[in-house]
Amino acid sequence: MATSKWRFSMKQHQRLQRHNFLALCASGAYNNTPFHRLIPSFMIQGGDISLSKTQNSSSLPFDIPKGGTSIYHPAPLTHEIHLPTIRHNARGMLSMASKSLKSQSASGITETTEVNGSQFFITFAPTPHLDGKSTVFGKVLAAGEGEPGGEVLERLEKAKVKIDKKGRVVQPSSLGEEEVKEQGWEAVAIERVTIHANPFAV
Repeated sequence: MATSKWRFSMKQHQRLQRHNFLALCASGAYNNTPFHRLIPSFMIQGGDISLSKTQNSSSLPFDIPKGGTSIYHPAPLTHEIHLPTIRHNARGMLSMASKSLKSQSASGITETTEVNGSQFFITFAPTPHLDGKSTVFGKVLAAGEGEPGGEVLERLEKAKVKIDKKGRVVQPSSLGEEEVKEQGWEAVAIERVTIHANPFAV
């Protein structure tokens, strides 16, 4: 990803999540999307492809709903949890940000299922309370202190951004020019994504 300049390795057995993420990258859906949540010592979240400034340039074959979606839309993309092998046990883990999907059974009972779409987050610290609740699908390479990936994580975590009470990033484009200049607010966003494999190859 051009702005944040970090690389990651994918967990091969998270087949559906990996394919979804790489296909969204290849389609251009992540280009020019913001990181919209930032909580230091916890995580940074992005990937809402409905917020892309160049949404119409995406090659996805459907209209993108609010909040983003997976390539399997309108079918749900459910979790792929592999405990205790893969956990939120380190800084720099990539994990899917899920949302609740309500449906009604034949007997009239409302059921809630957690499903994944396009949004993901990167941890700034181990987050064991998310184990079993969110799907880990990769990690930032060389994420240790003084290493390239670690330096990028530190820059993201310490970015000069305006954050509301819910941890949502207020992008400079939504603020007055004078305030941005006075406070030195920065934008945190994904400008473009480059992948080094064809996600559609068999």
